[in-house]
Parts: sequence; structure tokens; C-alpha cells
Amino acid sequence: MNFTAATASRGHLVANSPPVSLVVLSFAGTAALWIVLTWLFWTGYAGADDLSYARYAYFFDRPPFTWWEFRLPAVLAIRASFSLFGPSEFAAALPSLISSLAIVASVAWVVGWPKILTWESQIAVLLAVSMPIDVGFRSYPAAPMMAASLLSLGTAAVLKGRGPTPYLGALLLGLGFLTHEISFFYIALFSFVAVAIEPRRFWRPVLCCVIVSAALLTIESVAYAAWLGDPLARFKTAAHTTTRGATHGLDPDGLMTNVAFLLWPLQNLLYCKQFGVTLGAFFLFGAVTWQKLSQDQRILLATTLATWAWLGYGSQVPWDYKPLYRQFHYYSPLVLGIASGLPRAMTAALRGKGRLVAWLMAGTFAVQIISMAGGGRWGAAVDVSRRLLSYARTHPSVGFLTDIETLNHMYVLNGFKLPANVVALRTPFVEGRLIVNWQPPDVQRLHFPPTVINAVLMNREQAAQHPYEPEFRAYTETLYGTTETVDVVRYKPLFALVTRVTSPRSFMVQSLGADAIYLPAGERTNDPIPPPP
Repeated sequence: MNFTAATASRGHLVANSPPVSLVVLSFAGTAALWIVLTWLFWTGYAGADDLSYARYAYFFDRPPFTWWEFRLPAVLAIRASFSLFGPSEFAAALPSLISSLAIVASVAWVVGWPKILTWESQIAVLLAVSMPIDVGFRSYPAAPMMAASLLSLGTAAVLKGRGPTPYLGALLLGLGFLTHEISFFYIALFSFVAVAIEPRRFWRPVLCCVIVSAALLTIESVAYAAWLGDPLARFKTAAHTTTRGATHGLDPDGLMTNVAFLLWPLQNLLYCKQFGVTLGAFFLFGAVTWQKLSQDQRILLATTLATWAWLGYGSQVPWDYKPLYRQFHYYSPLVLGIASGLPRAMTAALRGKGRLVAWLMAGTFAVQIISMAGGGRWGAAVDVSRRLLSYARTHPSVGFLTDIETLNHMYVLNGFKLPANVVALRTPFVEGRLIVNWQPPDVQRLHFPPTVINAVLMNREQAAQHPYEPEFRAYTETLYGTTETVDVVRYKPLFALVTRVTSPRSFMVQSLGADAIYLPAGERTNDPIPPPP
């Protein structure tokens, strides 16, 4: 692509207006890449927080009850999409898809694309479009992606806006905090860095951000005082998550302790599926070229580094050390800084070595695509549940039993209706985990009636990711009958061809599929197997 010539002016790239045909080609190519990657690596429902967001957004029939439900901007965005397009998976994901486009637009705003059409500006937006963390979460219906888009737009508005636009950016940053409370750390660090690097330029927008955020919190508190009788209801509910760290080492999830916990952020600098090698590369080239960067680029670099450090080693609360979860959905706001800053920093560090820069950027994109094509199995169990639901629909006269997590997936995929011929076991523990019963204590619970069971649906992928509930496992241990394969074992795109010429390995598997076990004459019911005397 023959980009227009650019010259340096006040630390920014400035270019003559590029030809319209070149702008159209650049825009079309970028949009096509976004669409293709979204289609190839679609996530949709993943069987996690998304189910809570979607269900509450669809009904919205009571005050918030869990910390997910208190993130009302995200809930209302999903609800609006449901109102327009019905309770489909695409409708649930639409606000996140728009958020991804907003992040790309923020990167474009910062680098001046497509008005400034240089290879650096084009690579910047392509990095934003193809960053694995964005591709993976852009079709996932949850609050973090929506908050990240508000933070990105707010940051771009503060840095690049003129006149009243930076103050609009302050409003967007405040809305980002209302959407997801972890946004507070990004906002605080960005504000501190901006004022520290260029105080005369940024003290007013930062002060406006503080005032706007305080006003929004006041409005929210008044609303919750009227609605729930407690102005701090949101924060008290969210605070429950900070009580889990003490009994599980350092990681609140209990998945990492000691050395593994300390090394995890550092390992991500070298390589991680969500960022490939861009995170460490940005910090390395940015540090080498600090003096050559513009003030805006320095602010983004320092903000990205500080946010990475705080998410890795900071505390959720100031009065005790309560580290944040080792979860990547907190890191989406870093896309703005990395995508807009890495091409410029790499070019400045390797000035006069254009061929090397080209190879390094090509390798960076290759690593990102390979990371996505060979990525993990997050959400694969819901894909299997979707196929099991389709199978149950085509066998309406058969009574099916399945595990409770698979039934929850079916409920959401079925437009928030339990399938007519699929049930779970009739036990208090199982019924308590049914998504229909995720309600305040004073709401009446749904109980399964005694139902004749002709077959059992076995979601093998669900069992591999999260063990079946003990009652279902005990029920299936005594099963015998005819087994029918409903969904075959599927392999990750990176290894799809390899499995045709060699024996597949476990790391190549995308999902383990599912079976239906048809019971012989003398059907069972969905009552649990009584324990042995």
C-alpha cells in the first residue's frame, strides 16, 4: 500500500490528505479483517458471568441481586439489544461488538487514521482489530468489554479532543466506572500520569473527571437509596469478592499461589495468548524511545505500564492486600495504548531498518493469529450444549436428563425458556444451581416435577471443564444402554489438518463432544439414585 508521505510536527505524524480511493481501500480492508476474525473466533455465550448479565437484562423484573446485576449500563445495553432483536445470542453480544468497534475507533482517533494514512497508522488499527484479547471478548456479552470501550473513547477524547471534547472524555471515563468498578484503577492511573507529564494541559479535564464521577456516583447512590434502601448497595455487594483471598493463598480464585502468582504478570510480558508478544514489545521499545515519543504517546505508554502493574500486583482495597483475580477481561483497556503506540515506538527504535520493522510486525501479527487458532477451550462447553439442545428439539417425544450446567446453557440459548423435554435431577443442590433460581431468598424457587427419563445427555466437554454435580455423576455411574454420538470430538483450527495425518493429542482438542445414552425398557425418572445403606 502506497501511503502518503508524512512529516514530523510537534511529535505527531502529519500527512497530506490521502486519495479517496486509498482511504476507501484502507477502511474496507480493516473492516473486512474485523468481520472475518469475529466470525472465525466467535465466542458468544461462554457459560460464565455472561449468563447472569443476559438473564437479568432480559427480565429486569426486580432490583439487582448480584454484583453482575449492579453493572446497570451493561445490563441496560443488552436489554435494549434484546428489545430490538429478540433474546438471541447475537443480540446479547451486540453491545460488546459495538464496544470493540469503539476501541478500534479510539485507536484510529489517537493515530489520526484514516486522515493520516501512513503505514504506522494503518498498522495501529490493524493491531487493534486483531488483538486476541479484543477478538476473544468482542462477542462475549459482559460488562468489562463495554467498560473498556468507554475508557478508550474517554482517553482518546481527553488526549486528542479540542474545546469541550476533553470534558466529554471525562464523562465517558466516569461512565466506564459505573459500568465496571475495576475501571477505577485505569482512570486513576491515567489521570495521575496525564497530570504528572503535562499538568497545565490536563489538570482541568482531570478535575472535571473527578467532579463528573462524583456526580454520577451521587446519582447512583440516590437511586439505590430509593430502590433498595441502601445508597452503597452496589459497593457492598461487590465487596464480597474481596473476602476470598485469605483462604486461597494470593489469587482470589485459588488457582495460583506463591511463585506462580508472582510470575504470572511477568510471563505475560514475554508471551500470552491474549496479547501475543505485543505487551512486552510495547514496554521494551517504548522505554528505548521515550525521548522520541510525543507527550500523548508517553502518557499512553506510562498508563499502560502502570495499569498492567496494578492489575498484576495491586490491591482491590487500600486497607488490606486483596489482589485482583488473575483474569484477562480486566486488561481490555490496554489495547488502546499497545495498538496506538507499538508501531511508533518500534519505528523510532529501529529507525533506518525498515525491512526489520516489517518482519517484526509481520511476526507479531502471525503470533496473534496462531494464538487465536490454537487457543483454549473457553466457551466450548456451551457450543456442545447448543448441539445437544438442537438434538433434543428434533426428538420431542424423548425425555432427556442432563447435568445442571448444560441445562443452564440450554435455558439461555433457548431464549430464557427451559427446553420442553430436558430436565435435571430433583435435588435441592441441583435445583439451587439452576439459573432460574438465581434469585433473592424471598423469591419462590422452581422445582422439577417427577419426569420419565428415556435418555441421558452427556456433555463430555462440560465434564472436562467443570466436573458434573455429584448427584448426576452418581446417577450416570450405573447407566447402561445404547449410546448415540450427538457431537463428535472437535479440534482447534490450528490443528485441524494435523489431526488428519497423525494421532491427535489432548492439546489439539477444541471440545470433547457429547453422547446420548438411551436407556433400556423400564425407564428411570429424574429422582436421584439413593445412596447405598
